[in-house]
Amino acid sequence: MDKIFEKFDIVVAAGGTGGHIFPALAVALQLRRERGNISLLWAGTTRSREVELCKKNNIPLVLLDVTGIERKLSIKAVSAALNFVREFLRIRSLFAKNRPRAVIAFGGYVCAPVLAAARILGIPYFIHEQNTVAGLVNRL
Repeated sequence: MDKIFEKFDIVVAAGGTGGHIFPALAVALQLRRERGNISLLWAGTTRSREVELCKKNNIPLVLLDVTGIERKLSIKAVSAALNFVREFLRIRSLFAKNRPRAVIAFGGYVCAPVLAAARILGIPYFIHEQNTVAGLVNRL
């Protein structure tokens, strides 16, 4: 597991599109403004814009290799399921070692393993849905 992380208070999970990432960034920066000593960790994807934004805003980032859920049985669907299990185990291990106070999920497939780990470990989690129709992961 990534050794760069020490204790963190809040995990912000968002990835995929700006519609998930920018509201998450606004909340993360507001938390930092209001509670200067709060430590954040961003859980994002390897294929999204959050790498640049987290670096620019000095937010530690853990990248998870997750993809969209294929709705029919295929090699791609099996691969996505295996990636989910691997990344779930990885993030659960990180949370078990560095137990965050809460997780805030803003949408995108990256939220699925993060929310599953939080739920199993009894870590409080909040889902922020800014769309009129909730996305697939937030509906779960």
